[in-house]
Amino acid sequence: MECGGCEGNKNRVICSLALLKMQLSALNEKVDALHVGTCIMKFCKRKDDLIEAIKDKAGVEVVEGTHAYAPPTIFG
Repeated sequence: MECGGCEGNKNRVICSLALLKMQLSALNEKVDALHVGTCIMKFCKRKDDLIEAIKDKAGVEVVEGTHAYAPPTIFG
């Protein structure tokens, strides 16, 4: 298993995107851009496969990353 129990499964990512679209449609909302989160960008061994799958299916701008996850030192 990967960090946090995620196996980096691209099918799970695509299903999650479809679920997000369904939920947003009920609210008459649309996605303008999709940011790939820190867990994928910094820790996922399958990052390249996931990002490729997301870009292939999203249909909107895909931004690789969101914000700095943690400062260089936590208590310093």
